[in-house]
Amino acid sequence: MGVPSSGREDLLMEIELLKRRVDELQEAEERRKREVEESPATIEALMDYIPEAITIISAHEQKIRMASREALRILGAEREGIEGMTLAERAERWAVYAPDGHRLANEELPLTIALNEGRTIKDQEMVLVRPDGQTICLLANAGPIFDHAGKLLGSISAWRDITARKKAETALKESERMLAEAQRMTHVGNWIWDLEKDLFCGSDEAYVIFGRPAGTPIKYDEFIGTVVQEDQESIQSAIARALEGEPYKAEYRIAVQDRLKHILALGSTEFRDGRPVSMRGTVQDVTERKEREEQLMEALAKIKTLSGLIPICANCKRIRDDRGYWMRIEKYIEERSMAEFTHSLCPECEEKLYGKEKEQ
Repeated sequence: MGVPSSGREDLLMEIELLKRRVDELQEAEERRKREVEESPATIEALMDYIPEAITIISAHEQKIRMASREALRILGAEREGIEGMTLAERAERWAVYAPDGHRLANEELPLTIALNEGRTIKDQEMVLVRPDGQTICLLANAGPIFDHAGKLLGSISAWRDITARKKAETALKESERMLAEAQRMTHVGNWIWDLEKDLFCGSDEAYVIFGRPAGTPIKYDEFIGTVVQEDQESIQSAIARALEGEPYKAEYRIAVQDRLKHILALGSTEFRDGRPVSMRGTVQDVTERKEREEQLMEALAKIKTLSGLIPICANCKRIRDDRGYWMRIEKYIEERSMAEFTHSLCPECEEKLYGKEKEQ
């Protein structure tokens, strides 16, 4: 008894579908095999070429499985000397310190924390001391590795050599410290005025000069309010000229904590698309200089009083002052100059007074 034509067609279709399914499974298996073969090679290439120090540890063996070329360079080790090492052995061989100076135990290292606690560590700064004594500053990140079912397979850490950056930061801080010290000693501060936000800010010394807490934002009206009334018009004119492109220079006085200060300000304007957006420059407390100038002018005035006609007695050599009193020439000069007198005898007077006694 033969199979109906419709039945044969259904059977052939099922066979075709099964064949396609077999082909798909075979293709998937081949793809899986290629992935299995390519995956280690890809990871190895990644560990060789990536410019990051990376270490991977196995949760089952509790040993380091892989280390990148950069990790080996930083550690100063060969691949055979690091891969297969336990975390405890690694911690013993390479001393790692926290920024506060205490040595980190194995349990405190990012890779160990990620493995034991299953949590992520981000941007932890550390200092590595190699067996050869070289010190390297590191920025470390670490995290656990889970499979699709959530099973812990291990942990991975990535760390970067930031020694050059830390040295640059230290140099910058030292430069800033020296600048602040120089500004303090010379009473010079730097400032910037954001025209769009109408805010003044500056260095610590600039705030000291104006008697304000460091970092306090100051608006234009507040600044002008510290300037004495007689000087406000001149400084406003200087600012207006600077906003037109001229160099900024102004001398003015400010009242700070019941004290009058003389200020010298220099600066320039920054333009964007032809529009002024900010002014920046320096401000110097020249009060001491002004006081010395006034003292010098007073001294010069006193010296000038001795340069005119001085009435002097032809006999006793006393001098008449501007009040009509006659006084000894020494006293007159001492009161009007910095000169002081000592007394002795010239040879002629000594001979005249004591010549006969010497002969005897």
